[in-house]
Amino acid sequence: MHRTQVLEALRTFEKTWQHSIFAGSAREFAYQDQTIAQVNTFARNEPLCFERSHLPGHFTGSALVVTPDLNKVLLTFHAKLEKWLQLGGHADGHTQLHEVALREAEEESGLSDLQFFDLSSIFGGTSSLPSPIDIDIHLIPECKGELAHHHYDFRYLIVATGSLDFIVSEESLMLRWVDVEDVPMLTSEPSMVRQACKLMEIRAALFSKHKVHNA
Repeated sequence: MHRTQVLEALRTFEKTWQHSIFAGSAREFAYQDQTIAQVNTFARNEPLCFERSHLPGHFTGSALVVTPDLNKVLLTFHAKLEKWLQLGGHADGHTQLHEVALREAEEESGLSDLQFFDLSSIFGGTSSLPSPIDIDIHLIPECKGELAHHHYDFRYLIVATGSLDFIVSEESLMLRWVDVEDVPMLTSEPSMVRQACKLMEIRAALFSKHKVHNA
């Protein structure tokens, strides 16, 4: 079944975040639970779910690209949507969304030496696939003859381990490294604020872990 990987990633996401402080809030737990159920149903019932041509929706892969200290995130002012967002794009038939996210991060930023952050080092668990930091379902408005449709977006935390000098692609009007604390001041987009909060939780957990280790 070509949807095996996305269903595994969905299960890993659920296990990763079910005990986190952030996902433990009543509002976010309800949102996450609903999103997981919707994505699960979509993946199982739509054979063409990875194809851009499939309407009313399809899978996409995104990358929250960060500096090694997790203090800054690379955001794009999207040329089509005119919003500050993480990097990302269509699966175009590819069934492993973490690979889609990595491909899009490289193409849209010009950065190399990108690596997935291992969320299991913070939250525990094991999986053969990287765990998403976030999953979001959002509506893409009608544009240039393309009907409105939904993106079922898997977001991955990816660390820029080399040069931070980016190149702006045609997908973006601009790129910017942003302090994670400043993300809510740059955009009120709920999923961007949510990802920033999760990143701060990860950073705090990593700092606490290192502090205990060095005590």
